[in-house]
Amino acid sequence: MPKFIIPVTYMMYGKYEIEAPTLVDALDMVFNASGIAAVEMGLPDNAEYLDYSLSANEEDIAEANPTLTNEDRDDIEIFLEEMRRAWSDE
Repeated sequence: MPKFIIPVTYMMYGKYEIEAPTLVDALDMVFNASGIAAVEMGLPDNAEYLDYSLSANEEDIAEANPTLTNEDRDDIEIFLEEMRRAWSDE
């Protein structure tokens, strides 16, 4: 049976509890100029998946699966559009 790579993105929601001298210092610890503080801290302990935030796009799927045919690409486009439509109706 063939295997396919499906790159996805999704959003999470959580809260960091930060000890800092000021609110601005706490914000800087999460959103510092290098952009790596939150990555280094990992996900908050109370992080939760945001419903219906799972997504994928044709370009990423096609790039991850270079042997796809044009018909496969059309099928991806149709599937993703139907998925988005179904989720927006809920």
